[in-house]
Amino acid sequence: MQESLQAALDDANVELQLQEAKTIHRLLGIGRTGRPRYDANNPLGEDIIIVDEASMLGVELANYLVSAVKPGARLILLGDANQLAAVDAGAVLADLCRIPLLQPIHAELTESRRFSAESGIGKLATQINKAETNLQAIWQLLRQDAALSFQYVNTLQAESISNNEIKNSLSKEKIISRISDNYQSYVNKVRNLLENPIEKSVPESVKNTTTSLMEVFNQFRILTAGHNGEWGDHYINNYLTQWHLAELKLPLGQNTWFHGRPVMVLQNNYELGLFNGDIGFCLQTSDERSQLEVFFENKTQGIAVNLLNEEVIATAYAMTIHKSQGSEFDHVAITFDNSHARLLSKELIYTAVTRAKKQVTIYSTKHALEKAVQTPTERHTGLALQF
Repeated sequence: MQESLQAALDDANVELQLQEAKTIHRLLGIGRTGRPRYDANNPLGEDIIIVDEASMLGVELANYLVSAVKPGARLILLGDANQLAAVDAGAVLADLCRIPLLQPIHAELTESRRFSAESGIGKLATQINKAETNLQAIWQLLRQDAALSFQYVNTLQAESISNNEIKNSLSKEKIISRISDNYQSYVNKVRNLLENPIEKSVPESVKNTTTSLMEVFNQFRILTAGHNGEWGDHYINNYLTQWHLAELKLPLGQNTWFHGRPVMVLQNNYELGLFNGDIGFCLQTSDERSQLEVFFENKTQGIAVNLLNEEVIATAYAMTIHKSQGSEFDHVAITFDNSHARLLSKELIYTAVTRAKKQVTIYSTKHALEKAVQTPTERHTGLALQF
């Protein structure tokens, strides 16, 4: 967001250098105690505060933020109210959008810069969002639009499976093997870096390498409904790790860190300058000791793997749909089955589908997909009662 706003200001010949973008927790000075440094008695000094991905804002954090905004300042909330709500309690943005008194200051942006409304992805997103679900229209899109596809998964769970599903389903191993082919260009690029290791002493080389890797890696991503089960990110990441090691002829063992491992940060680490959701690449350097370091986009230095706690780092070939919010990829593969029933909702599938720019492939059962698009999330903050 900081880069986009700064570019827009520069294009408009506005001489203004924006402050560094930061998380709400960091802005409010929320430390280990969980209490904010800034509040109504000690307000923030900013005149304008812009919050991106505001659909992820929970009630407690929203309360802290609003309380800390000084009188006369502007608070601008940006987000998609149809996306997944916060992990914490409440659906603040969605509820604020429903309050009649706030309609004069509510601006709805209907044009997507990621895909057009007339594209297959745009049409599918619109169908999922409708109050009355039209299953026939959704299936027709998935079968007929070139940008969309649905693959039946051969699940062992007890369910009524039609002959058509049995005929068109594939084994879990065969599907994941096919999915892994989408990462071949990334693995090939990483293989080249084994022969020509990254020059960590040359900042420009580090920046160019990580930017190039990120471009290739973001061409495809696997998004899962949850962590567990045959179609959760844990299983898929383990499978793709073994595939990755075999492709690069690296030792097949229990070693967590290996050349080319894509990782995602799960918690903010202010000391290292890393934030929840950051993507990095573990690479062998040109150092004489051939040590492994993790390189993140927009950083000119790597971070030694022993400084990264495995509990706050995850392999990132597959990630949950929750973690994908705010991201975009050329092609998205969405995986879930009946075991994820309690996690499935319209908002979950809508969020996953709208991460894609060009192509969406859904790997699921007929029952699970139909349940998801017919299950709206019911969460109320009580905000409407205040107006």
